[in-house]
Amino acid sequence: MRLLFASDVYPSPLDRGDRVRVRRLLEACARAFEVTFIGPRPHDNIIDDLLGSGIRFIFFERQSRFWNPRMLIRGMRTSIGIPTKMLVYRINFLKALDRVDVGKFDLIWAERPHIGRLFAQYREKTIVDFDDITHIRMKRRFQLQKPSIGLIGNFYSYAVYRFAEVHLFRKYLGVLVCSEEDRQYLLAKRSGNVFVVPNGVDIRAENPNTDSPIRGGKLRLVFLGNMEHPANVDAIRYFSTEILPHAKSFVESLDVIGPKTPKSLEDELAKHVRFLGFQDNLGECLRQYDAMIAPIRFGSGTKLKVLEGMASGIPLVISSCAAEGLELTNGTHALIADAPQEIVAALSALVNSPQLGMNLASAAKELAIQRFSWAAIQSALEGRLKELVSSVPEGFEAQSKTVSD
Repeated sequence: MRLLFASDVYPSPLDRGDRVRVRRLLEACARAFEVTFIGPRPHDNIIDDLLGSGIRFIFFERQSRFWNPRMLIRGMRTSIGIPTKMLVYRINFLKALDRVDVGKFDLIWAERPHIGRLFAQYREKTIVDFDDITHIRMKRRFQLQKPSIGLIGNFYSYAVYRFAEVHLFRKYLGVLVCSEEDRQYLLAKRSGNVFVVPNGVDIRAENPNTDSPIRGGKLRLVFLGNMEHPANVDAIRYFSTEILPHAKSFVESLDVIGPKTPKSLEDELAKHVRFLGFQDNLGECLRQYDAMIAPIRFGSGTKLKVLEGMASGIPLVISSCAAEGLELTNGTHALIADAPQEIVAALSALVNSPQLGMNLASAAKELAIQRFSWAAIQSALEGRLKELVSSVPEGFEAQSKTVSD
């Protein structure tokens, strides 16, 4: 059987959550299918050993502008909302799809809704991976913003994505989300055949220190995240300005691990935060810290950063947004807090009761082993994909050569 995997993301290096997820999904797909991956050439032009994995790769250039009026119309008709800066990109994606016989694939995986729109004529055999639900994340973001021109733009994006994610994929073979909460939300809106493939983590055998790692009554804190992502930037600013000043007596340091930190952000928060960039051996690195924070205020889906903390056996102090979809119980697996005074109190509790941190870390790691191992997720996904192929109408091929609704 043949599967076409269409994505914005080349799954290497594994320095961002979206790359990790796409890599693990590709691995699962390759167990049951002959896989063709199609997407833009990586920005950093790093093409690694995946090219030797048996997966066929088709890349296109993001900014090539050699196209005709027909391609322009196709690009506009398959957009979500009014096409703007993404139009050239979409046209190049469509041109790349013309290089393969899409109708001959048994299953199509569209990674994100805007890519799913490219396959409207093949909807009967296309699954669209929402991962998180974009319009929920956008709504939470603009609710935090002050009135401005940018707020108007974000509200528009929320409106068009809400319409798309609720209505446009009802007749597709399936819609994929990463938590049961997201599935129930979409089912309540009759958004189609929705199923769950959770985010996962590679479970490491090692544990952090078996005794309390807190030294001198002060906490060494860590945050994980790609610092190009607005939610991560907001979280670090929020923690540094609203929380850290009230916790100086028992917080020794705050380190941020993750790529793409803007120089302006480093300069702005230099007195409060060390930005360490991407770290190859994340498990070993996390052993140096007393707790992981994730004061995320907007987003949706499940957070791979939290799963990494769970698997590493480090106590978690996280927001309710960061905890979504992970079956975490406050006080059992993590300390979940949103308001600044609540977060300060949670950090203080770890200092005053080192045993609490050890218990939280142990319970969270056990939950990660039971529910969020990539190995188990990939195995379940392989079986589900085979079931989906069997439900595709026999002999189905799109009748129109123009992608449209």
